[in-house]
Amino acid sequence: MPQPEWPDDLAIVVLLPDALLSGGVRRLGAHLDTLDAHPVRVRSVRLDASHAASFYRGRPRSKSSEKGRIFGGVLTRRLFALDSSLVVLLRRHKDAGDRSSLSQRLHDLKGPSAYLQQQPGSLRALSRSSDRCLSLVHTPDDAEDAASTAALFFNAPPATETAEGLAACTDDAWSVIQDCRSLLPMSFDTSRYAIVACSLLRCTALSLADGTPRPPDGLAQLVRARRTLVEWLADRAGQDPDGERKRFGSLIEQVAWDGGPLETVVTPELAAPVAALLSLPDYDLEWADFIVAEFTRHGLHLNEAEIHTLSTLMTFFDD
Repeated sequence: MPQPEWPDDLAIVVLLPDALLSGGVRRLGAHLDTLDAHPVRVRSVRLDASHAASFYRGRPRSKSSEKGRIFGGVLTRRLFALDSSLVVLLRRHKDAGDRSSLSQRLHDLKGPSAYLQQQPGSLRALSRSSDRCLSLVHTPDDAEDAASTAALFFNAPPATETAEGLAACTDDAWSVIQDCRSLLPMSFDTSRYAIVACSLLRCTALSLADGTPRPPDGLAQLVRARRTLVEWLADRAGQDPDGERKRFGSLIEQVAWDGGPLETVVTPELAAPVAALLSLPDYDLEWADFIVAEFTRHGLHLNEAEIHTLSTLMTFFDD
């Protein structure tokens, strides 16, 4: 199907699982800021083989490696399966006489994935890893590619999207985007309740970044909820079980009804799992399974450790 003409001031970048799992979103964002490109909408997705077919349109996955051309498709599918990816719509404010394409500039900034061919100053050169291939990002090759990619993930015409939610945050927008895949810290010192806080943080961050216009009160509530969750996760977990349970209970009370039910201001498809996460009296294994299923249905992957932690907490919440 023919795609509409793609505006020169818009671009799409897909932050792939290896970027999210390595905690590199803010570093990538700071580099993208050099293009004067600002995020205006984000969607969490679980990429699969159909996305790879759309992205590459039958072209070789690798342009410079014979083994990459042979095995690139398999490795790409395995990369996609690692975790969620974040699709970010970028907009650049430019002068009327500037006819350069943001999509083309972004594609040029990406750089090769092969370690021995890393291009200084490119997005992929931000990784110091000696791994053979770190993808980190996918960018469309041209305007036609960008329009096709946008059509896969965004229902509304990109030109109508706003950045109100991201602009409303006092810290930089890329911190919000990193919170769209808030990973559970795996440590002896991590609170048993952190999985709930991380999951709620994901939902509030994605709601701030989804580009949907919201009433000022609802937007302010999301901003406050995200800030509260970030601060709670940054605090050291208590050693006393009763004290830590009270700390968690206070968190839930604060975010659940700060101006109104939180589930009424998040992105509609996340309302049900948010309500379930906040409903402490209903915690059990079936409740945990419901949350995992809802997250999975809407492109929010939980890894096996996160699923086990959530399931264990909700099953034995009152024990």
